[in-house]
Amino acid sequence: MRGKTKAKDNFKEAILAQPVDVEELGRLGRRKMVCPYYTARSAVPEAQLVLLPYSALLSQVSCQTTGKIRHVFLSMAFGGYLSAICSC
Repeated sequence: MRGKTKAKDNFKEAILAQPVDVEELGRLGRRKMVCPYYTARSAVPEAQLVLLPYSALLSQVSCQTTGKIRHVFLSMAFGGYLSAICSC
């Protein structure tokens, strides 16, 4: 169990040290043998910058998770699609 915790800590340190795209998260997770999704989510409170698609902001679960972020700057490209998504 200790080895898995160390691998997760190493993964977190690596993704917090510099910006990482989704594909690189997957490769790094496979290399470290950890789940990149859940380990990256656990790094959110410590991150200086978090990028996610606007559709994730409209998901209640995502909003609750990202609600732990302070000092939010929201930039929405393609804002015209927002009304189409919200009218569902």
